[in-house]
Amino acid sequence: MGAPVNQEIISKLITFKKALAVQKSSESVQKAVNLTTIEINELNNSKLNNRNISISAEKYMQQINLLIGFHGLNLNKNAEDAWNDFKLLVPRRRSFINEMSFHF
Repeated sequence: MGAPVNQEIISKLITFKKALAVQKSSESVQKAVNLTTIEINELNNSKLNNRNISISAEKYMQQINLLIGFHGLNLNKNAEDAWNDFKLLVPRRRSFINEMSFHF
């Protein structure tokens, strides 16, 4: 993954944040904007390795998905497109069970 992909992820997050900012303000939109700002700041660290980038991005995805699924965050078309673009960049870590299945 490395620095170029890290910058690409940050770029997608900035696009997502801008799309959220123009939506009708609500508590869940404000939480999503705050989480996105925090994630951008955390990923804007050249010392992060691929694993740390992946873990951080996955954790962020879980938090936003929680807002979407349980706290009423509705995404407009632009925000939804930006969110989907971001999700495509984030590789899924394999679970322990999946890791074990590769060894048998």
